[in-house]
Amino acid sequence: MPASVFALICVVLSVLQGIRPLLSLAHALLATFTIAFGVIATGYLYQRNRKVLEWWVDLYIFSGVLTAVYSILEFCSYLIYPQFATWWIGPIPRVSALTYEPSYLAFFLAPIFLLSFALRRYRAAAVIILATLLSTSRTGLVGLVGGIAALIVVRPRDFRRLLRTMVKYAAIIAIGLLALPSVQSALGQFIKFVVSGFTLTDVGSVQARLLSWLYALQLFLDNPVFGVGIMGYGPAMHARGLFLDAPAKEVRTTNLYLEILAELGGLGFTAFMWWVLSPVIRLWKHRRRPHAAGLIAAMTSMIAMFPFIQTWWRPYLWTGWILAYALAAQYRGHDDTSEDHLSKPGQ
Repeated sequence: MPASVFALICVVLSVLQGIRPLLSLAHALLATFTIAFGVIATGYLYQRNRKVLEWWVDLYIFSGVLTAVYSILEFCSYLIYPQFATWWIGPIPRVSALTYEPSYLAFFLAPIFLLSFALRRYRAAAVIILATLLSTSRTGLVGLVGGIAALIVVRPRDFRRLLRTMVKYAAIIAIGLLALPSVQSALGQFIKFVVSGFTLTDVGSVQARLLSWLYALQLFLDNPVFGVGIMGYGPAMHARGLFLDAPAKEVRTTNLYLEILAELGGLGFTAFMWWVLSPVIRLWKHRRRPHAAGLIAAMTSMIAMFPFIQTWWRPYLWTGWILAYALAAQYRGHDDTSEDHLSKPGQ
């Protein structure tokens, strides 16, 4: 229901209020297809038994492992052939795997790490967290902090054991890295990069983002109810004489919340938040169960990272939501006290 309402609002507002109606309608329909796929997938998974749904959760984790392995191989190749690396932080090459850029890689991997860790898939979690850190993304750090905070609040079964394991692995990794002088130098560069982001002193990235956020907020205040239509932010900025050195379709807010506020107004933003928060609320009753706890942590991680990404209609962003909606529906339809299936630790 929340997804259907949001899809309808996207299409209607893009046609009636879009500053570029045809462009907005095209992307609104793309968004609708994404949402429709999510609804169909949720319905399919809901009709299956719990074991089938959990198999798809494992497949989601496996996709994270494959992406992580690719990222690690990419990092190693950049050390051998540095001329192929696009982004650097001091001596550290930044990896993006097959995503748009390092922050998108971290956005994809961080939630899967939290899910796999909550389910005690420690080997998968170790590979995924390594690749997440190799992305050297500040966005990923925000997501990890948000997701870990969610796990602390949720306190799933065996929480103390999970916490001890997390601390143990973190200590082992820290000691191993700090023992290498070259790693110490690279770590110093990374810490400076992180600090410059959170203290707003990074002129090349952070300050440019903040400027785009202010423009998006002003655009929302000028169109508070309906916005300017999907993909309308860029044309609206050009109409105001801003960002003329870039094509309108490439001008973004770099903040998903402000993008939706500016392009779909308060009405679209309300529907979007309903869609995003509904599975978290529905799973909260079952938060002590490992799969529910893992998905709550994963979604909290993504919600925390939304201010630093854009273009919300990318289908892979919503895989966790599909699984969460389906699991919440199964819990509601078969409200029992049976345990979730748990693989053996280390798998």
